[in-house]
Amino acid sequence: MIRSIVHPARCLVVLTSIALLSLTPVVASADGPRDLSADQVRAAFAATGLATGAPGAWSDDGVLLFGVDDAAEGLAGHPQLRVFVYPSAKAAASAYQQAHAQDEARRNRVIDLSDDAGPQLLTGYGASAWQRNIAVVQASDLSDSGSFQTEPDCSADVIVNASSPLGVASRNFELPTTRVDRRFVDVLARLP
Repeated sequence: MIRSIVHPARCLVVLTSIALLSLTPVVASADGPRDLSADQVRAAFAATGLATGAPGAWSDDGVLLFGVDDAAEGLAGHPQLRVFVYPSAKAAASAYQQAHAQDEARRNRVIDLSDDAGPQLLTGYGASAWQRNIAVVQASDLSDSGSFQTEPDCSADVIVNASSPLGVASRNFELPTTRVDRRFVDVLARLP
């Protein structure tokens, strides 16, 4: 019977190699764009002459929300922009995927994935724009019917069966045509 003897120095080399390999993703991600804080994003919008509101908690998982207004183009009743600040880019990516799936289900259609025309996050606002851990939506006017949810017809006389016309049995709701103006997206793109 042959016994294997493991040298302590070899064990140390193997364990050190494993530890270094497990640190590699952390080091690699440190070189990429960093997550932005609500204060950084607010300051960037304010530096361009836009008025920003104080951030408030949007959800219990650390997402903050604040409004941005352009006094020259202000809309009565609600901010021109709503800015969502997620705790991390990973949290934002997860929220994007969830919102995209919900938007497709609500509209009963496949919607292309896009950072510039992402899922609708708020009624009355258009498609979302995403960068790092930030999502932005811009207010829509009433002509953008895709930005306002359609109420289903729940009248008692509508009966849906196998012989019903396609339009009665399923809906294909419009997508919002309002996009976040490029000048607002560029504010985020210029952040370090």
